[in-house]
Amino acid sequence: MIFRSSPLLFALPVIAMLVSCGNNKHEKIAVAPINVKVLSMSNGNNIEQEISYNGTVKESKSITLAFQVSGNITQINVDKGEQVKKGQLLASVDETVYRNQYNAQLAQQKLARDNYNRIAEVFKKGSIAEVKLVEAKSHLDQAVSIARATYQNIAHTKLYAPTASYVGEKMAEAGDLAAPGSPIFKLVKLEEVNIIVPVPEAEINAIKKGQVAIVKIAALTNRSFKGKIEEVGVVADGPSHSYNVKVRLSNGDGQLKPGMVANVFFADNLTKAIADSSVVRIPLIALQVDEQNNNFVYVVDKEGNKAERKKVKRGELMNDVVVISDGLLPSDRVIISGYQKITSGTVVKIVQ
Repeated sequence: MIFRSSPLLFALPVIAMLVSCGNNKHEKIAVAPINVKVLSMSNGNNIEQEISYNGTVKESKSITLAFQVSGNITQINVDKGEQVKKGQLLASVDETVYRNQYNAQLAQQKLARDNYNRIAEVFKKGSIAEVKLVEAKSHLDQAVSIARATYQNIAHTKLYAPTASYVGEKMAEAGDLAAPGSPIFKLVKLEEVNIIVPVPEAEINAIKKGQVAIVKIAALTNRSFKGKIEEVGVVADGPSHSYNVKVRLSNGDGQLKPGMVANVFFADNLTKAIADSSVVRIPLIALQVDEQNNNFVYVVDKEGNKAERKKVKRGELMNDVVVISDGLLPSDRVIISGYQKITSGTVVKIVQ
């Protein structure tokens, strides 16, 4: 027996699907908004806080100490990091050889003096020519000079702190052999410190000696210090094409240590560079480029719940902030965080 399939049997599932779709056509799938942070163009001066440079704390002055004579180091009296006073004895080398040389020269000096005194007595009696007296005086003076020079070797067997400072480096230990000119200590002055700041070549001409700088130290819970630019470099670092700027800070409490990382804000420079309130500035990270090489940003629409893409023209770049010369309005709110997850029309939620 042959069974034939009825067209109605095939139609029933299709009808059921259509009915089901018809029942759900008014249901909408909920889309979770993307959290974003925005920068209001009506308050553009807030962007000033983002223009900063990284720097490093360095001592304001360093002194390298070395013995001027050779010998075995007999004592090292200080350690690295220790504070020392002016005139404090830091280290010594064995003076035995130099003391013996000095004693020998003192004996020669005494012999020359006795000889001069005898000749002077004979000269007073008229029994000797004056030239003999002059010759004896010359020998005495020479012996005295040699003895004094030899004594300097004894003085040079000791190293004293030339000023109040800290021991930044200790390059020898007791028992080592000291060589003339070989560094033993590096002393650093910390009453004032320098902040060395590499500045890109495109921005160095906007920075001048004497400008005010605000320095924040992360290691000191972002404590702020106020200083001035002491020096603006004129020779660029080869690989980075940056110029070193030196900022001088007072360090009366000694909290600033060489090697600490600093964030530096050149306050006067920023005031001059962005004083015009009509200039629109945004963080460089918020500026994007499409496949046609057009610059654009995402802004939040008037209702505050969707992202919109706006084409813009970029202007001058200052560190991590870029000037927008066209395309943004004072009422715009530029998305500066969360832009990686959105496209035009994405539902967004503004967060602080």
